[in-house]
Amino acid sequence: MLIGRSIALVARILALFLPVAALAGPLGVFNDHGDIGQPKLEGQATWYAASQEYVLTAGGVNMWEERDEFHMAWRKLEGDFILQAQVEFIGKGVDPHRKAGLIVRSSLEDDSPYVDGALHAGHGLTSLQFRRSRGALTEQLEAA
Repeated sequence: MLIGRSIALVARILALFLPVAALAGPLGVFNDHGDIGQPKLEGQATWYAASQEYVLTAGGVNMWEERDEFHMAWRKLEGDFILQAQVEFIGKGVDPHRKAGLIVRSSLEDDSPYVDGALHAGHGLTSLQFRRSRGALTEQLEAA
């Protein structure tokens, strides 16, 4: 996690020296990024065009129960689509429930219906999580 925070800090420092127009473009294939909910630590996202990699750092209570706190990069899509990603955690982390993966949400609200495919760092678990309606409890199907 220290590596991710260092990268985010470098990105913030560089942003101070870039003109505003240079920051207005998309983050790789994503339109934008930001925190969902009100996490205590602000998340960051960095795109490395040469290696085609994204580094996201984040803090928050979880993506679970009736509301979520996390950081995500997003792109608005309509209709049918295919999602694919290779996910890797950097550093040991401090929470066994930290997750990374792909998510489809109805909105950016913290209690939005969603479905995700998530890799859980502490357990080595891969699962499908979903919230059927706004404010409903999160449900989960675990990979065998």
